[in-house]
Amino acid sequence: MQKTTIIACAALLAIAASIALYVHSGRVFLECGYDCPIFGSGGGPAAIAGEIYAIGITIIALITLTVCGFLWWRQYRQFVWRTGDIAASIRQHDPAFYTGRYLNLDQTLREGESGWVNSKIDIPESWDVRSIEMDSSRIVLTLADGRRYALGRRNVGRLSSDILSGGVNKADEELQRIWDRYARLRQLAIR
Repeated sequence: MQKTTIIACAALLAIAASIALYVHSGRVFLECGYDCPIFGSGGGPAAIAGEIYAIGITIIALITLTVCGFLWWRQYRQFVWRTGDIAASIRQHDPAFYTGRYLNLDQTLREGESGWVNSKIDIPESWDVRSIEMDSSRIVLTLADGRRYALGRRNVGRLSSDILSGGVNKADEELQRIWDRYARLRQLAIR
């Protein structure tokens, strides 16, 4: 699970717990004869302290949810990925530095925009890429044997990170495993 998802779930649980505590503290203070500003009659500072505590927990939980929402938005929505502005091609690495081939992605940014403009993602040397197609949100590589791999906003970062993790010049088998994990499109069997 992603860290922001875990934090968001914890914040939702904190809100639910604080509401339950708030309602319960009001009932307890009423039963003991204390004054509860929200729930009514009696008197006493304990009721007010309980109310302040419950309201404080609720405010902290709401702030946590807001921050998590902003972090999610910044991570997923601020990453510039427009297939209409991306040129894709298969290229050979310079043999003086690396071996193998890679998918080269060049993105044209709009005026005043910041983001990535070039990405090189290693592919297995054994791949015979027949076509590179783009739809509204992804780039699809089709191999000679019919296998298809799709790159989009949500998987390109994890795919690139795994390929770069532990160094460059990965074996074909390892590159194949990484591409299969993050980008392979499964074929539906038609009977």
